[in-house]
Amino acid sequence: MIKVDSLLFSTSELRGKMEIIHRQISADIEKIKKNQLLNTNVDDWCDYFAQTYQIVPLALKEEQIIISDREAKVDVSHDFRYNFSTIHIPGSIVSYYIPFDGDGDLFIRKATTYTLHLLMPEFKAMSFFYPMRQLITILNRLKDSSTATLRI
Repeated sequence: MIKVDSLLFSTSELRGKMEIIHRQISADIEKIKKNQLLNTNVDDWCDYFAQTYQIVPLALKEEQIIISDREAKVDVSHDFRYNFSTIHIPGSIVSYYIPFDGDGDLFIRKATTYTLHLLMPEFKAMSFFYPMRQLITILNRLKDSSTATLRI
C-alpha cells in the first residue's frame, strides 16, 4: 500500500524520474564488457533493458474500489471560521481504498511541461552514447540487417 503525504501529481515532475532512469541506463551500459556485449544476442539486450527500465503506467482497478463513511467529531481548530479554537463538530469521515497496477511513484509526479531531450546522444571523450530508445532502435536495425556488424 502506498501512502501519499502530499497532493497527487504535484511533488515532482515526471522528467525527474526519466532523468534518473537515463543515468541508470548510461551507468549500466558503461559496465558492459566488450566480450559480453558481442556474445549476447541483440534480442536478449533489448529484453533486458526493456524489463529493467520499464515504467509501468498507472491503471486503476475501478471494480475493486472501496469507499466507506462514518459519522465522527471533526477537529476544526485549523479553520479560521471557528477562531482557531480547539473545537470538534459533528461531521463525516470518508475513507477510500483504490487499488491499482503500475508504478506508484507516478502518483506524485506531475506532467513535464516542456520537451524531453533524452534522445540526444551524450559525447564523452572520443566516443558517444545513445539513450535507451535510440540504442534499442540501433540494435533492432542490426538484428534486421543480415549484413550489419557491430563494431566496438
